[in-house]
Amino acid sequence: MTFVGNRIYRHKVIRINHTTYDGRRSQDSLNPRTHADFMVLAHEDDTDDNSSAHPYWYGRIIGIFHACVKHTGPASKTSDSQQINFLWVRWFGRDLTYRSGFKTKRLPRIGFVDASDAFGFVDPREVI
Repeated sequence: MTFVGNRIYRHKVIRINHTTYDGRRSQDSLNPRTHADFMVLAHEDDTDDNSSAHPYWYGRIIGIFHACVKHTGPASKTSDSQQINFLWVRWFGRDLTYRSGFKTKRLPRIGFVDASDAFGFVDPREVI
């Protein structure tokens, strides 16, 4: 994969479309300065220990970007460029010593994870 023109473009705001609890369409604006926290569906395998299973991952947006790229590998199906949107994020981790959930009627306690696993990239379409 190659970046067209060796450029990555930065944006100030991303708008996420969603359905409200009563079935209506709505939109939220996220930006790194004032409204940066988000959640995505967890990508964890089912474990035998259901106490650590949680349906969501939480993060904070550091930057909003897009780039025009060309896939140049042997499996490439087209020579046309494509726009790829992505978020640069810092992940939160859950405090597993804190009891939370429906039975305890408390939301999970979260905090930043260690630096080795703290940062990553997310497709904006995955943000809930």
